[in-house]
Amino acid sequence: MPTAWTGHAGCCDKAAPGPPRMRLVSLCLPVLLGLTLARPAAAVHRCGDDVDGHAAACGCGDLLVSSRTLGPADGVTRERCGGDGLIVAAPGPVTLAFGGRTIRGDGQGNGILVLSGSLALSGPGTVDGFATGLVASGGTRLRSAIGMRFAHNRLDGVSVSGDGFTFEGSLAEANGRDGFALRGREYALDGNRATSNGRYGFDLAGSGAHVGAGAGNEADANRMDGFVVNGMMLEIVGATASRNGSDGFYASVMHALIRSIRAEGNQGDGIRIAGMSVAIAGNTATGNRGVGIWVSAMGVDDQGGNRGSDNAGLAGHTDVRPVMFERAPALAQCRIGMAGTCR
Repeated sequence: MPTAWTGHAGCCDKAAPGPPRMRLVSLCLPVLLGLTLARPAAAVHRCGDDVDGHAAACGCGDLLVSSRTLGPADGVTRERCGGDGLIVAAPGPVTLAFGGRTIRGDGQGNGILVLSGSLALSGPGTVDGFATGLVASGGTRLRSAIGMRFAHNRLDGVSVSGDGFTFEGSLAEANGRDGFALRGREYALDGNRATSNGRYGFDLAGSGAHVGAGAGNEADANRMDGFVVNGMMLEIVGATASRNGSDGFYASVMHALIRSIRAEGNQGDGIRIAGMSVAIAGNTATGNRGVGIWVSAMGVDDQGGNRGSDNAGLAGHTDVRPVMFERAPALAQCRIGMAGTCR
């Protein structure tokens, strides 16, 4: 006697007992019709100034395989993208120059997603309205981003991890989460600004990074902290944090130099530093609702010039100030260790 199938049968597998032939045909006919009417998927379109020896314009969701200067022929600058803007899939280094143009999304996908190769972004240009503006993860997939604007993206303006990349003169504005979310080794930031983002202006982690030293970086009016820094062997110079919804500048670091940070009018502490082996110099905190400068690291090298004024103290969000800060206001302005004031 034949053995009946048990469990779930596929549409065109042997049917369960019943009117055999009619049941089989009735179950399989919709799938067979679907297979007959289905069309093959469209081929992935490659774009760039050199695609098999020819220039090819870029549309939404295309693969960038060689360098490209965006212009009127590129559909990606004329229409709102329903998914990814451009996907970088190059065999080596490529440059994407915006020439003042904008790539726009509808809240989905990534404005620029780097899968392979090594990308340099050249502005002025804008990536606006995606889930995340720029995504590059690992190695040297991003080399640099200069003169770019990442705005109104639903999550982060920029989400990058890797080695040796550079951000210069770029803006992350009104993104839903972080302006710049960066991880890696020996990267550099200077002259960048993060404003009105939904969480942090700059969320930085890694080792050997150089943040500032030239024009410096600025975080203004972000919903939470202006700067959040984690890592070791870091140099952070010339940052400005103002009007942020929580701390202006927060760092948990080892073997770091933190110099010439300015924190003004933040709703939490102005400058808060934890960790070990930290050198601080020339930092100022003014008019913050929490403590001005508070360093609770081991092995602090106070190189002088750190000052706080008009900061409210630990209970800055209330109208009543603790007695300890009325009697020892210097602790609320600039504090090193458990009780030491700054010099």
